[in-house]
Amino acid sequence: MTSFQKTTLILIIVILAGALYMFNTQDNTPTLPTEQPVATSTTITTITPNGICGFFVTSHNINGKASLQKPITVSGIIDNTDHQTRGCAWQMFEGQAGTAQAFAYVDTQWKSISKQTFVPVPNWMTTKTTFKVELAIDTGVMNIAAGTPLKVVFTEENASGEPPVDTYTLPLVATYGEIDQAPESMPLTVRIQDKAALAADRCDATVKATYQVPKTTAVADASLKLLFSEELAYYGVYKSVSIANSVAKVTLAANTLPDGRQYSSLSSCESGHLTAVLRDTLTQYPTITSVELYRPAGKIVF
Repeated sequence: MTSFQKTTLILIIVILAGALYMFNTQDNTPTLPTEQPVATSTTITTITPNGICGFFVTSHNINGKASLQKPITVSGIIDNTDHQTRGCAWQMFEGQAGTAQAFAYVDTQWKSISKQTFVPVPNWMTTKTTFKVELAIDTGVMNIAAGTPLKVVFTEENASGEPPVDTYTLPLVATYGEIDQAPESMPLTVRIQDKAALAADRCDATVKATYQVPKTTAVADASLKLLFSEELAYYGVYKSVSIANSVAKVTLAANTLPDGRQYSSLSSCESGHLTAVLRDTLTQYPTITSVELYRPAGKIVF
């Protein structure tokens, strides 16, 4: 046998031995199917970035809570000033910014729980305006429970009838379902801007407004949640309040306004509105004599 034949034979033996070793040591345990994730509002709803095409919701966070025992009210800002950079603008026409409709995820599918409702805006001919829409809830015989995923779908006004049409989906979660007993409520009085005084440039004038809220002893916190859900939604998302030495320190969730501006850019009328509503609401409680406003980066000073 030549040296070449010997080398070839040795190589074949080595290859066969390696293959036999791999066969005997490989894991032959069958692969088990992976468990499917439990459906939640985040897994069954496409999360659309807040601010798409200039449409900003300021009244609710993603997967925020909503009650089915009262209308769902959503408010925010439409800001088309930067539409060229974004590449799109949220269309408005004749006092409307499109429509909104609420849905609930029941029996593995989305079912409508409100009519398609027009979204009114105070000035549709400007590049920046506010909106607020109230969706009356009608679930029929669904018997929806607390914790059910919800969503509100906004569709821009399409006066031309030409595509594309921009939409925004706000995912929510039912706090109190229609088959759950509503919590005991109580009246809560806050101060809101006196719209009649605006004609006299009195942006800091306030009037009393009383609402029914879930019963609580944390009245300052409840007041701020109520105010920043509607009256002060333009100025940010409320995070917390602490009271020490008769000073209420109110903290917002972000360092900038919902439209991205700095708080220092607020006009004197806007800052007067914000500070007057907070001061007049919180100082009605005997443990509070003054109010300070904060963001994560520190105190906000006007």
